[in-house]
Amino acid sequence: MFMSQRKVIQYRIPLGFTFSFPCKQEGLTSARLTQWTKGFKCSGVEGEDVVQLLREAIDKRHDIDVDVMAVVNDTTGTLMSCALKNRECR
Repeated sequence: MFMSQRKVIQYRIPLGFTFSFPCKQEGLTSARLTQWTKGFKCSGVEGEDVVQLLREAIDKRHDIDVDVMAVVNDTTGTLMSCALKNRECR
């Protein structure tokens, strides 16, 4: 497993993740999926908070400690990644 290989399994890991579907952002750690696009379709997810769903899935594992710190869409995530490497990125 990724976390075991990197010897960080004993630590609480902060996570920011990109969710590339239309959402209503309700906060830094809250986004409700408005609809599936790109040919994806999973029942019971539209209208739900995708961060909460991820947290629940992580909690079911009982072997990792991950703290979701932020959710962003793909455009914002790309901009942030570029800005980290190049301060002139706008």
